[in-house]
Amino acid sequence: MRNEHEIAHLLRKGKDFEDQDQLLHAIQVYSRLIDQYPGNYHAYSRLVDLYARTDREEHAAGLVDDMIARFGDHTEAMLFVVDFLSIRKQFGKSLTIIQKIRTPDSPITVFYSGMLNLEEQHYTAAYHDFQEFLTLGEDQIFNDQAYLFLARITIHLKKYQEAEQYLTAVKAAGLKSYDVHLLEAMLHYELNMITHAEDSIRKALRKGKYIPEVMAWTAKIYLRQGEYEKLLKLMLSYQSKGEVSANFYKLLGHCYRALDMTAEADTAYRTALGFNAADPELTAALLELNR
Repeated sequence: MRNEHEIAHLLRKGKDFEDQDQLLHAIQVYSRLIDQYPGNYHAYSRLVDLYARTDREEHAAGLVDDMIARFGDHTEAMLFVVDFLSIRKQFGKSLTIIQKIRTPDSPITVFYSGMLNLEEQHYTAAYHDFQEFLTLGEDQIFNDQAYLFLARITIHLKKYQEAEQYLTAVKAAGLKSYDVHLLEAMLHYELNMITHAEDSIRKALRKGKYIPEVMAWTAKIYLRQGEYEKLLKLMLSYQSKGEVSANFYKLLGHCYRALDMTAEADTAYRTALGFNAADPELTAALLELNR
C-alpha cells in the first residue's frame, strides 16, 4: 500500500511539473519513478510523451522498446505503444504487437487490428476484423467508423454492393467528413459511373482539398473525364500547400501531357522519378513522351 501511495504521489508531482511547463523536472520525476518502480507503465508512457514533445525521438523510441519487452501482454500499455508507432507510420511493427493482445474480450484491440491490417493493405484480414468488431456491441461511434473502413475495404475487394450498403449506413449515421464523399467517388469510378464520381469528388474537395488521396482521385477522375485545364488549376493550387509525392507528380505529368505541354510534363515526370526511381510506369511515360 505504501508503494501505491508513493507511485501516485510521484505521478501527481510529474503532472504538476508538466502543467507548469517545467518539462525537464517532470522528466526527472518520471525517470526516478521508473528506476524505483519499473513495473508501473504509466511512468513509461508519460516519459515517452515528454521525450517526444522535447524532440528526443531516440530516447522515446528506446523507452517504447523497453515497454514492449516489459509490458508486452498488457493491453492498455501496448495500445499506447501502438498509437506511438502508428503516428510514426510504423504499421507493420504495430500490427505485430496488436496481434499478440487481440481478443474479442477487448473489442478495441479487434478494431485496432482492422485499422492496421488496412494500413498494411491486408484487405481480407481487415475485412474479417471489422466484421467481427461489429458483433461485439461496442460504442456506436466506433461502429460508424467500422462501417466507413468496411466501405473502403470492400471497394478494394471489389465487393461493390457491400460497399454501397456500408456507405448508406455511414450516411444514415450522419457522418459528413470528406472521406465519405471520397469513398463514394471511388465506388462510382470503379462502377464506371464517372459523372457521379465527379460529383462526389467535388464534394470531397470542399472539405479535403489538400488531402493527398483526395487530390489523387480527383486527378484520376478528371483525367478520365477530359477535364484537363480544370485539373491543372486544382493541382497547381494543391502543389503550393499540399503534400507532394511521386504519385502527385506522375498525375501532374499526365495532365500536362494531355494538354500537349511536353516540357512541363517532362519536368513533372522527372520530379516524380526523384521520389520513386523504381516506378516502371514513369520510365515508360518519359520514353513515350520523348520519342
